[in-house]
Amino acid sequence: MEFLNKNYILLLLSQLLNTFSGLFFNVVIIILVYNKTNSVSNSTLVLIITTIAAIISGIFNSFYIDDISYKKIMFFANLINGISLLLFMLFIKYNGINLMYIYLLTFILSFVNGAYSPSRLATVALIVKKDLLVKANGIFVSIIQIMQTTGWIIAFPITDLLGVDYSILFVSICYILSSFSILGMNMQKSKNINKKNVFSIKKITDGIEPFFEHKLLKSITIMDIIENFANVIWMPTFLLAFTTKILNASENWWGYQGSAFFLGLILGGILVSKYSYIVDNSTRKSLIYSSFLVFCITLVYVFNKNVYYATFLSFLIGIPAQLRNVLQESLIQKSTDSKVIARVFSFRDILLQVTYLISLFIASRIADKYGIKSVFIYGTIVYLITTLFATISPSIRKYR
Repeated sequence: MEFLNKNYILLLLSQLLNTFSGLFFNVVIIILVYNKTNSVSNSTLVLIITTIAAIISGIFNSFYIDDISYKKIMFFANLINGISLLLFMLFIKYNGINLMYIYLLTFILSFVNGAYSPSRLATVALIVKKDLLVKANGIFVSIIQIMQTTGWIIAFPITDLLGVDYSILFVSICYILSSFSILGMNMQKSKNINKKNVFSIKKITDGIEPFFEHKLLKSITIMDIIENFANVIWMPTFLLAFTTKILNASENWWGYQGSAFFLGLILGGILVSKYSYIVDNSTRKSLIYSSFLVFCITLVYVFNKNVYYATFLSFLIGIPAQLRNVLQESLIQKSTDSKVIARVFSFRDILLQVTYLISLFIASRIADKYGIKSVFIYGTIVYLITTLFATISPSIRKYR
C-alpha cells in the first residue's frame, strides 16, 4: 500500500501508545478515586473534568496550533504527559493519595492531549495523498479500535498485577515512547509556520471561517453535532441502566455489548479500507446509507428485550457507524486548506465536546423523569434527524 511509509507507521505507533496510555490512565484513576471515596459521583467527575479540559484546550489550541510544527506539538504533548505522571507517582509515593491532585492531573493530561489529536489528524492529511485518505483512515481507525478493545480487556488485570504506583509508571513510559516515536518521522517544515502574532483573535477566526465559507464542511459539522446528541445513549451509564432494567441482564452483558460494538467498529474500518475505491466514489450514498442503518439498528435495539439479540445488534451498529466516522473525517481532511486544518479540527473538537456536555445533561434529565428507555427512544429520533439532514443537505447531495 502506497501510504504505508515510515511516517505513517511511526504516526500510527505513536497514536497506538497514546490511545493505550489514555485508556489505561482512565482505568487507574477511576479505580483510585472509587477506592478512595467509594463514590460513583466522584468517579464520574473524572469524566466531566476531562471534557472541560478538552474544551479549554481546544480554545487555546486555536491560537497557535497551525503556527507550530505538528511534529513538535505531538512530541511535547506526550512528553509532558509522561513527565507529569512520573511526578504524580513520586508525589503519591511520599505524600499519599490526594483527590484534588488526582483531578488536577486529569485536567493537565486532557488539556495537553487536546493538542495531540488535531495535530495527528492534520498530519495524516499531509503525509497521505487525498485519493488514499479514506483507505488510510480506515486502516488507522481499525488498528486503534483493536487497541481499545484489547486495552479494556488487559487494563484491569495489569492494574491488579502492578498496583497503583507501577501502573502509573507504566502509563508514563507508554506516553514517553509515544513521544519518541514521533521523532523518527521525516516531515518537511510547514510553510505556514509563523511566530508573529501567535496569540491573536484572527487565529481563532481563521479556524472558524472555513465552517461558514465551505458548504460541505459546514454540513458535515452540523451532521456531527446532531448525531453527537444521539451518541450519548451509548455512554456506559445509560447502557448499563438499559442492560439491567430493560434487558433484565447482569452487568457482564453490559461489557459484552461494549466489546461487540468495538468489534463492529473494527470490521467496519477493515471493510472501508478494503473497498475504499467504491466508498470514495460513492461518498454521498455511503454517508446517507450508513446514517440510515445506524438509525434502523438502534430502533430495533430499543424495542428488543433479548440480551443475545442486543449484543448482536451492538456488533452490527458498529459497522455503519465506523463507515460514517471515516467518511466524515476524510471529507474534512480533503476539503480544508492545509494552512488551517489543525485549527479546524481543534474547533470541531470544541463543538463536539460542548455538545457532549449538553447532551449528557439532556439525557440525564430524560432518564430521571421518563425512564432509561425514553433516553434510547430520544437517541433513535435524533439518529433519524441526522439521516434526514444528510439526505436534504444540498452540499452533501451534490457531492459525488
